[in-house]
Parts: sequence; structure tokens; C-alpha cells
Amino acid sequence: MLLPKAAVDKIILKLCAIEELRARSTPADRRWLMALDSVINSLNPEMRRLVSMHFFENRTGLEVMEALCIERSTFYVWREQILLQFAVAAAESGALQVFYD
Repeated sequence: MLLPKAAVDKIILKLCAIEELRARSTPADRRWLMALDSVINSLNPEMRRLVSMHFFENRTGLEVMEALCIERSTFYVWREQILLQFAVAAAESGALQVFYD
């Protein structure tokens, strides 16, 4: 299942700005932090490392693939799985609303 581009973009923006969310800590920021932290803490070590390298350290997909010794297909499958988990957690926390027509 692929997420709508708008939802993916919003999740990636929040991931890249996680330290700013922690600093501001508005009610909306707290909902995002709760969702992001719950998913990050539930990931296996390799997927957690992918999140850290790709979203927090802004490393390219190729750099992450080389560091984790994974194939391109594995990188993209993991990335989609992780983003889907973030979307579900964000929707459950009320931070993200995804509408389908």
C-alpha cells in the first residue's frame, strides 16, 4: 500500500524537524512526537539505523544502503514500511489526517 504523497511529505518534514518539535512542544508537536517516538522505539535496530541515517543525518539512499549492506529493493521496502508505521501512529495520535475520496 502506498501512502498519498502529501502524507509522506508531511511525515518526512516532521522527521527531519524532530528536534524543533521537541523544542517547541505545542500540543500538535507533542502528538507528532508521541507518534514518531513510538514508531522509532518499536523498530528493529537496522530499521532504526535507516531512520537515523536517512532522515536525521540526511544521508542519501545509496549511503544508507552501503552502510547497512542492503540491496536497493530492501532499502525501499523498509522505507515504505517505516513511513506507513509513522502514518498509522500519527493518524492514531490525531497528528495526521489522511482522507480518501
